[in-house]
Amino acid sequence: PQTKLWFPMAEQALNSTYDLAEHPDQVATLMVRRLALQVNSPSAPSVAHPEAHSTQSSTLESPAAPSAVEETMATEMEGDATSSTEEEKVAADDTAVELAAGGAAVELPAESCGVDVSTAESASEGASATTTVCTSSSNLARLFFVLGHVALKQLVHLEDIQRELRRQRVLKQKLQDDADAARHERSESDKGKAHKQKEEAEEDIEAELGLAPISTDEEEEELIRAVSEHELVTKNLLGTFGPIIRLVCAQPEKYPSALLRSSAVLALCKFMCTSSKFCDENLQLLFTVFQQSEESSIRSNIVIALGDLAFRFPNLIDPWTERIYSRLRDEDDGVRRNTLMVLTHLILNNMVKAKGQLSEMVLCIEDRNVQIANLARLFFQELSQKDNSIYNIIPDIISRLSTRQSIGKKT
Repeated sequence: PQTKLWFPMAEQALNSTYDLAEHPDQVATLMVRRLALQVNSPSAPSVAHPEAHSTQSSTLESPAAPSAVEETMATEMEGDATSSTEEEKVAADDTAVELAAGGAAVELPAESCGVDVSTAESASEGASATTTVCTSSSNLARLFFVLGHVALKQLVHLEDIQRELRRQRVLKQKLQDDADAARHERSESDKGKAHKQKEEAEEDIEAELGLAPISTDEEEEELIRAVSEHELVTKNLLGTFGPIIRLVCAQPEKYPSALLRSSAVLALCKFMCTSSKFCDENLQLLFTVFQQSEESSIRSNIVIALGDLAFRFPNLIDPWTERIYSRLRDEDDGVRRNTLMVLTHLILNNMVKAKGQLSEMVLCIEDRNVQIANLARLFFQELSQKDNSIYNIIPDIISRLSTRQSIGKKT
């Protein structure tokens, strides 16, 4: 119960932080570092996942000696902002942690935990470079959850900053235009009119030739796009955890905790929503998990995330729509219902073109689940009122249905 309540609490805490804090990114950075420290520390408190029953045994390979790690932990947890010793500086080396029986190693960046490797090495000279510790799968699941939600909230925060800058600039421009108009009315002359007409003619010529300067709006949009595309989840603190998340998603057999796998997949989906580059690099992995995952909750989360990705990056998702339609034949009612609702939203809002794959949605009319069957009927009613696209693809739908041997004569 304590583990289940932690995730909604953390979500609301992050939402409040980004709504109220003056510099929410700094607060979020501190949260991520402390959660990473709990995973990285042998003495950090842990709450075992109910299904796992106990803390999983892990091997932490670090150049830091135990005494140095404990000293750094004490400094972080007590919040001693006045200390400027070497133990608080960021290190560039990595710390490896084995979280599951089977020997899969995950790289934890030392800089996220505030461990100074150089100081630790001098303290542990002549000693073994490997420290064996125990960590909880729920601790790592918490870290993944916070990483994904911070990435999403940071993207929204950047967009809010852009809107606020635009609003202030429009207000300032309006005040300046009012002042100029009032001054112009008082000092207007024939000479001034002729000069103004000449300037306007020159500006028109520059615009036609493409010589007009780029507006501030375009510059800001390009800057925000560059930050979200190339820095948010690739180069900074969040980006250092990307390989860990991908590893857990790619090797589910080595991580028996369903909570850990679910948090990793959710974090991967949220990272993909922030950057088209990161999305393109990990689409194959995401759809592999989508097809092979045994947990219905993970498949449901992925199909919902794919709806958001189709809105953000339609050109990237379009080649994979056939895989999304295939989940309409999923054995779980919840997955089929979520897939149907996502496709309904995408098609009715023209984010996905209605093609012959609609034959899969036609079969949902005869679904054993009454709710799914009613949703399918409602979708086709709305689609028939929207335009004539449904009539154009009826031959393709009938052709696809006639070639499927699993369909009975009654259907």
